[in-house]
Amino acid sequence: MVKFSKKDLSTKIVAYIILFGGGIIMIYPLIYCFMASLLTLDEYLVSGLLPVPGDWSIERFANLLKFFDHPDVVPSVTITIVRFLFYAITNIFFSMIGGYIFAKIRFKAKKFIFYYMMITMMVPGVATMYPGFLMYAKWPLVGGNNILGQGGRGFIGSWPVMFIGGWFGAYNMFLVRQAIYDIGNDIGEAAEIDGASTLKVIFMIYLPLVKAVMAVLLIGLFIGMWNDYLFPKTFMDGTTTPELIPIGYKVFEIISRAEGNSSQLPNYPAIFGVCFTAMLPTILVYALLQKQFVQGMAMGAVKG
Repeated sequence: MVKFSKKDLSTKIVAYIILFGGGIIMIYPLIYCFMASLLTLDEYLVSGLLPVPGDWSIERFANLLKFFDHPDVVPSVTITIVRFLFYAITNIFFSMIGGYIFAKIRFKAKKFIFYYMMITMMVPGVATMYPGFLMYAKWPLVGGNNILGQGGRGFIGSWPVMFIGGWFGAYNMFLVRQAIYDIGNDIGEAAEIDGASTLKVIFMIYLPLVKAVMAVLLIGLFIGMWNDYLFPKTFMDGTTTPELIPIGYKVFEIISRAEGNSSQLPNYPAIFGVCFTAMLPTILVYALLQKQFVQGMAMGAVKG
């Protein structure tokens, strides 16, 4: 039987208290959002730190269904899932190839290229949004543009703009590289001796071994796609192509409908209901892949 000293025991108690308190702080907004959605507006206005409904009747859950009241919710969810699947395939493909190259293949200027790629992670995405907008708007021979990229809108407001960028990320490639680097060369060399091509070695040998890192990649990608507001706001025209607007921006429109007019108080319980329902898919995805996510972060943190 393992015995703990008083110092070790006190340290564990303090650690558990901190973890428990931190967990409560982290989950409180989610609980508050759910509980507030079950109230009427009058009940919410007089509620405290934790709004509790007077009863749990079925009618109180109506605000959770307001997410589906908007006529374009299904197309928005569909285009969001299609974008996620497309970018999941492209990011896994290029991240695996790039990660394998930087981890297992020797070539000149390898470190320089790798460090240059890492530097791009320091550039905030918002800083590249305006140059990206101009690039897509001035694309030659697209959207009414001539060969010089003038006269039309290019890709702006059309569906291709949602798929022509972001096929790989430096952070994803870095995680895969770190995970593959820690795997011995013997297994790959044995497959090559048996006649496997480089692509087979990457996707049939190493990919199953770094599936936990793929879970990290997919979770981050799904959350980013589901919550994406700025991209459709900037690059899409919601007035002419409402069916192409991803759900991240569509939620904002649904909330705006729930706010009422300027002479009324916003319907806060309805807004909380829409927000809580919109959060459920991301919570579910993380819950299903939580174990792989923790393992993947640990694998990606290996020093190479």
